[in-house]
Amino acid sequence: MQSMYTVPVQRAQSPIKPKPISSTTWLFTGGLVLTILFTMTMILFVFGVVVVRASNRLLPGASVMGVSLGGLSVEDAAAELSAAWNTVRVRDGSRVWAVSPATLGLTLDSRATAQAVQDKGWAQLLGSSHAQPVITVDLAQAEKGLKALTTTVERAAANATFRYNNGQLIAVAAIEGRQLNITATLDQLRTNRANNLADGALDLVMNGIAPSITDATPLIDKARQLLASPLIIHAYSPITDQTDTWTLPADQWGQWLSVENTSSGAAFSLDSNALTNYLNGQNSKLGEGR
Repeated sequence: MQSMYTVPVQRAQSPIKPKPISSTTWLFTGGLVLTILFTMTMILFVFGVVVVRASNRLLPGASVMGVSLGGLSVEDAAAELSAAWNTVRVRDGSRVWAVSPATLGLTLDSRATAQAVQDKGWAQLLGSSHAQPVITVDLAQAEKGLKALTTTVERAAANATFRYNNGQLIAVAAIEGRQLNITATLDQLRTNRANNLADGALDLVMNGIAPSITDATPLIDKARQLLASPLIIHAYSPITDQTDTWTLPADQWGQWLSVENTSSGAAFSLDSNALTNYLNGQNSKLGEGR
């Protein structure tokens, strides 16, 4: 008789699921990585700056008066500034002129300026401060130079007017006059020249002069009435006791029409040169004895 026995069967175990990583762990890990990267970047940055400082060179990006000096030694930076100081810009808004610094009594200490740029290198690199040029001024010479500049920088006011073109009256806008305020500009040079010249340009203090006629519309209306008729010129010759009549169409004489200021207001006039040239031409056609 056979004996029977039961063989136990092992059940397959279900796989163990990994425990999910919490969002807090991810945030901590990401923050740690960013912190390490930032720290390494700052260490490299500081190390680079220290190396540059130790080499007596100006930091990358250093500049003054529009002259780039990054990476130069103080001596080379001073030479670069001296070379660029042969002219200085003076400006009135968008109008700019180049003049000699000596004309305005300005003297740049290029060595001291280069040293100031290096001393403020950290702050300038971080964008929190900019070095200013070291400049002295001879106010007597500056006043003389500014007076000489008046003929160049000043502009007379121009009234609103019109021009005649291809049978059309076209309005011309008024232009504000500009007058140099020498006293205020000198005061600016005396008290705040380093800041004013930080970008290599001197901003002139100018007074505006308003034109007396700012709207050309009334002038155009009157001119249109005048040009509705031709210009008739009667030329009398006492030699022959004859009168010649010349008729000029509006398209011709309208180009001679201009506006002048008088004590009683705006008045129309004809371009004397254009009229003289016309009369001389007509006279030459008359022949001798006329």
